Amino acid sequence: MKTNPSKTLFYSILSGLIIIISLAIIFLGYLRFKKEKADIRKEKYHELHTISELKINQLTQWRKERLSEISFFTSNDPYIQFSSDIINGKKNAEFLFRNHLKQIMTHNRYENIFLLNEHNEVLFSVDTGFIFSDSAMLNNYKEVFESGEIIFGDFNYCSHHDNVHFDIASILKISGKIKTALIFRVDPEGYLFPLIRQYPTPSATAETYLVSRIGDSVKYITPLRHRDNSMFNTGFPLSNRDITAVQAVTGYQGKTEGIDYRGISVLADIRKVPDTPWYMISEIDSKEVFSELHKKTFLVAVVALLLILFSLTAMALIHNFRQRQIYKELYLKNSLLRHTQEELKATFYSMGDGVITTDAEGNIVHMNPVAEKLTGWKEVETKGKKLGKVFRTVNEETHEKEEDIAKKVLKEGKTIILSNHINLISRSGSEIPVSDSAAPILTEDGKISGMVLVFSDQSGPRARQKALKESEERFARLFEKAPLGYQSLDRKGILLEVNQAWLEALGYKPEEVVGRWFGDFLLPGSANRFNEFIDESLKEEVVYAEFEITHSSGKQRLFSINGRVGFKDIGNFDRLHCILQDITEKRMLEQRLRESEEKYKRLTENISDVVWATDLDFRTTYVSPAVKKILGEPPAAHIKRTMEEKFPPESLQKIQAILAEEFEKESLPDSNPDRSRQIELEHYRADGSRIWIGINVSFIRDENGKPVGFQGVTRDISELKKNEAALKQQMDNLEKFNRMMVGRESRMIELKQEINDLLEKLNLPKKYTAPGEVEKLNI
Repeated sequence: MKTNPSKTLFYSILSGLIIIISLAIIFLGYLRFKKEKADIRKEKYHELHTISELKINQLTQWRKERLSEISFFTSNDPYIQFSSDIINGKKNAEFLFRNHLKQIMTHNRYENIFLLNEHNEVLFSVDTGFIFSDSAMLNNYKEVFESGEIIFGDFNYCSHHDNVHFDIASILKISGKIKTALIFRVDPEGYLFPLIRQYPTPSATAETYLVSRIGDSVKYITPLRHRDNSMFNTGFPLSNRDITAVQAVTGYQGKTEGIDYRGISVLADIRKVPDTPWYMISEIDSKEVFSELHKKTFLVAVVALLLILFSLTAMALIHNFRQRQIYKELYLKNSLLRHTQEELKATFYSMGDGVITTDAEGNIVHMNPVAEKLTGWKEVETKGKKLGKVFRTVNEETHEKEEDIAKKVLKEGKTIILSNHINLISRSGSEIPVSDSAAPILTEDGKISGMVLVFSDQSGPRARQKALKESEERFARLFEKAPLGYQSLDRKGILLEVNQAWLEALGYKPEEVVGRWFGDFLLPGSANRFNEFIDESLKEEVVYAEFEITHSSGKQRLFSINGRVGFKDIGNFDRLHCILQDITEKRMLEQRLRESEEKYKRLTENISDVVWATDLDFRTTYVSPAVKKILGEPPAAHIKRTMEEKFPPESLQKIQAILAEEFEKESLPDSNPDRSRQIELEHYRADGSRIWIGINVSFIRDENGKPVGFQGVTRDISELKKNEAALKQQMDNLEKFNRMMVGRESRMIELKQEINDLLEKLNLPKKYTAPGEVEKLNI
């Protein structure tokens, strides 16, 4: 057989093209690999940066809360007074101070709180079994006494307690001298370590931790995911510049690629924690970051290589085969045709949509199983039947019969896509929503030999479409019928939309509002405050403000506004959503309440009994003017007096016992919060004399029901006590007289009996009648 030169040239050119295309694919694949790797690195750096910022913000917020709390407890009474009393040996002060401090030690906020003097001696501890043995913290305590500032310590491992401590210390100034420091000890395992350790996204290697510089080395000061650092003994010299922790403490911040404490390559983000010596490091193994990319690249490379080899091999085989087997070409073409027909048949009967074919007269030729299921007809039953008898459709809304699609396609000779709002009437009579399209089947010379109809069940999509429409209608009704006013603003404060409640509250029409600057509706001079509200809204998650807004009638109404920024996606501002509520009547009610309170105050100041209030340590915070009449001193002088100056020792003991009982009852779950106590005590007057008083006392409680003080009414009962004493004396005298009279009567009866006995011995009649014989004589 002769070789065809044109075919040889063709195969040579084709082989060259395959090689060039293969090289181009390899080069493009390499560029794609580099770009995907850069994109993955950028995305992972952004994730690490976001996690670092989140945890730093949480640490900063925790530090601010502790600073505010400690400043309050070390610079305000009664806590300074408690400390002074404890130094002076007053045991009751320890009891009261401990009760106060226990209120802030809930939910793992503090492990212990204790007082320390300049000689590192523990004067007081909330934990009564506490033993101080933390020599590593002494420098921090020394710094507190020298600077007088609040000192945040560092994480320190205590071998005595086999635990990590974190102390916050602040001095207590008593009588102008620094005598003691109040130490707030935090258990990091309660909040800080879980906060730092927890990684918000699933990962096999990612972690966050804190490091700090100690001399010429870097130390890891929080637990590590891949190494035991419970004793904080992990560290490296600063000469190891490839280690991410060394980069952090030597001044580098931001994204980096380096080595972690295991010597493994990582991607990391480094951030300085404000106002601390700590550095936050978020990192993940490079191998994990690029593992999926490497797998995908390997698979793509293998597939590409196999395709190239397959193409070259196929070329060689085809060429060889055609040279040796050309005489079988016709047979192979026929076999290929049969195979193609089989494939087309298999494809037809396995399609997920219903398919029906007809001949040029519109008679059904084939129907696949999906079409059988939807129409209810079997293929063998429909062959030769008109399509319109099997595929019957009606309009979904009007239920009018649809035009015979076979006639239309065969007549016009073009593809037709029917309306989405049609229902197929199955053989059983049930209606199924469908979407369908039909196209003519053309021969090689362009003549119509039949048509093919493709249709699918739309029950699911129609149901979802209906649900979406109902959801949109519900949202529209909610927006329009919401009881509170709603508005949305752009960055400049221009009104984008308002609901019906907004229009009704202010009396405007939509066309008078939308597109206008919201500041136009406020009181003159409120523009700057409104602009500040907009600026603050862009910074804060939720903001609140109150503005006087002009009603369409010209009247001013006071509204509260809650604003929240809406985003199209992360970081892209969409609009400012605001809820408006008319609080004019609320403010008027508050004003009336203040007037009522003022009236109550005047009432308490004019009654004869003394109305008073104290804090939890029974220090007077208010007393009514009636105190001058009862105790002979004005309210201002009475408030300044101490408990010892007001009450005799026996009355003080009685008060302390009652206070202890009430605090113990307070811890019981079934205690009555509205209970009160009646007490009778002796009280010193201003001149030093004593009077008896009756007190009705109960707790003052905050909005959460916790006791914050005492309130009561005091009345002078000196006269009542005198009358009680006189009555008691009179009762004693009567009792004594009664006993005397009863004894005398008994003696008279005995004498009469003795006289009767003597007369009886002399045989003379009895002179006296015995008490038991009176009835007999009368009878």
